[in-house]
Amino acid sequence: MALLDTTAVSERIKYSVRSVQGVALELKIPKVKGSYLFTEEQATQIETYLRSKNEKITPVDEARRVLEEELITETFTPEQYEVLQEVIQKYTSKTKEIKHLLDSVSSYENQIHYLRDSLKNKDDQMTELIKSFNKIVTSLSERNWIELNEKNLSTPPEKKQGKN
Repeated sequence: MALLDTTAVSERIKYSVRSVQGVALELKIPKVKGSYLFTEEQATQIETYLRSKNEKITPVDEARRVLEEELITETFTPEQYEVLQEVIQKYTSKTKEIKHLLDSVSSYENQIHYLRDSLKNKDDQMTELIKSFNKIVTSLSERNWIELNEKNLSTPPEKKQGKN
């Protein structure tokens, strides 16, 4: 009588080691020297328990398990076969179209990112340009005011009164 450890049972029934250990605990299977060792009957009992409980098994996992165990064959009428071929052709064209659309979306996202950065840079440039213009206007205003004051001081007093 061969004994199986948790890893061997896990690989055989396609469930995680942790699931096998949890079921062994629930079924009160005793540990031998700190680890579980199962007989064939206990391994089958664990598999039956897990399958009945359907613990964390998705339809995809179940389909994979079934495909690994056996090949599924299906018989079609000629009409059904033609419909199946049309569906397969539509599927491939739709998947290509979806890939193209996803590539387009990715391209648009990159363009938006580039334009956002470009706009931020243009905004920074415009801010600097406005600051520069403000400095130039201030400088020119100050120069004009100084020149005006110099002119008024350099003209004779009589002309100053005549202007007013």
